[in-house]
Amino acid sequence: MADRLTLTALGLTVVLAAGAGFIAYNYGKSQAPTNTIVETETKEVEVPVKVEITAEMIEDGMRDMGQLVTQEYYYTEVASISNEYTTTFFGKEFTLPGSTTSVIYSYDGTIKAGIDFTAVKIEKDNNAKRITISLPSPIIISEELDNDSLQIYDERTSIFNPVSISEFNASNAGMKEKAREKAIANGLMDNAMKNATILVQNFVQSGYDLNEYEIIVKAPEMNR
Repeated sequence: MADRLTLTALGLTVVLAAGAGFIAYNYGKSQAPTNTIVETETKEVEVPVKVEITAEMIEDGMRDMGQLVTQEYYYTEVASISNEYTTTFFGKEFTLPGSTTSVIYSYDGTIKAGIDFTAVKIEKDNNAKRITISLPSPIIISEELDNDSLQIYDERTSIFNPVSISEFNASNAGMKEKAREKAIANGLMDNAMKNATILVQNFVQSGYDLNEYEIIVKAPEMNR
């Protein structure tokens, strides 16, 4: 009887030992560090490259504008043509009766002034963070008469002395010159320069990434 109890106890001891070993083995496996491979997706990130804005780049942009109108002047000018037909008779000059011709008329016109942007000069000072833009003097870009606006106020014509095309052309040329002088006296060129200065400042500030730079526009001395 004692032997059976001993054997039973011994068997139980063996079973318990085996069970403990099994538990210890599995516990050790669960606690042992393992190498885990995690696959990740590699993405390429584009890093923007800031391009340096040079004085030449800005000049090229302005040259593309060519001769740009920055101020217009509208006018109505009155002119007249008057002449008589004269002849020499026995060494004396006589006016042929009924040969007097005169025309008083007016035209509407437009004078356009602006800047030749192909002549703009630019200097960029990276140390001082300053861009200096030198503008040329304003110029008259066009002078136009509106042919449909012709008004005739008084006309006396003679079959002996009709008004010639050359007389009309000379009269119109004088009309344009008179209108040009009035336009300049009324500030045409000054306004053209002021508008060009504003245009250039806006062009540079909005067209290029130059927020850290001071923009200076230099206008030439205007003749008064």
